[in-house]
Amino acid sequence: ALVGALLDDGARVRLRTLHNDLTDVDPRLTATHEAGWHTIAVDDDEDTLWERLGGSSRRNIRKARDHDIELTVHDDLDAVRRYYDLHVGVRIGKYGLLPQPRDFFDAIHAEFAAHDAIRVVMARHDGEDVAGILVLVWGDVAYYKFNASSPAALALRPNDLLMWHTMLLARELGCRSLDLGISELSQEGLVRYKRKFATTEGRVTTYVTEAAPSPTADQLRSTFGELTSLLADPALPAHVAPEAGRLLYRYFA
Repeated sequence: ALVGALLDDGARVRLRTLHNDLTDVDPRLTATHEAGWHTIAVDDDEDTLWERLGGSSRRNIRKARDHDIELTVHDDLDAVRRYYDLHVGVRIGKYGLLPQPRDFFDAIHAEFAAHDAIRVVMARHDGEDVAGILVLVWGDVAYYKFNASSPAALALRPNDLLMWHTMLLARELGCRSLDLGISELSQEGLVRYKRKFATTEGRVTTYVTEAAPSPTADQLRSTFGELTSLLADPALPAHVAPEAGRLLYRYFA
C-alpha cells in the first residue's frame, strides 16, 4: 500500500525496515544490506537497570569513577560545538571519513532545542572533554544519535560511565527506551559495545528497486571515495577535513 504506486511509476525506491520482511511483498524490491539495531529499556528503577548491566560494564563504570571522570548534561549550542570537536577527531582518525559540517549540528540544535528535545552528555577529565553523547528525544524514546571519545582517554573507560548516565537521563526525561540506532555488522567492536547494554537487538534490512547500471554514477562514487581518503588524511592541517565536509557532505548524505 505504501510503495505500490511508486513502483508502478518506475520510481527508484529505497526502504529500511526493522520488523518486516519484504521479500515476498513485491518482486521489484531486492534486499541489499543488513545492519544491527539495539535499544535499551529504561522504564525501570535505577537498581534494576544497574543489575541488568554486564559485569564488565559495572567494572568499567567503577574504574571511570576512580579516575575522577566528571559527567555533565547540557542543552546549549556551546555544548553541541564542544561535542563536535570530539566528533571530528573520530570521523577522521578512526574512520577516515569527512565530518559533517558544524552547521549541520547547529541546525540539529536549533530544531530540537525549540522543543527541549536535545541533550549533550559530556565526560571530562582534568578539565578536558574526553567523550560525549548527543541525545535527541522524540515522543517517549531518547535517541543515542552521536557518540565520540578521545582515543587518548580510552584507558580511563569513560564510555561505559557515559552510557550509564545517558540511560539514567533518558529515564529522568520520561522515556521508555534509549534507542542506540543501527550499526554496521562489520563494526564488531561497536556492536559488542551496544550489546553490553541493550535489552533488544534486531536487524534493519535495506530494500531497493533494481536500477539500470550507470557508469557515470559508479565513476562518481569511486571519485568521491578517493576524494574522501585524500581530504580526511590526518596529516593535513586540522581545518581541512571540516571545511571539506562543509562543502561536500550534502552530496554524500
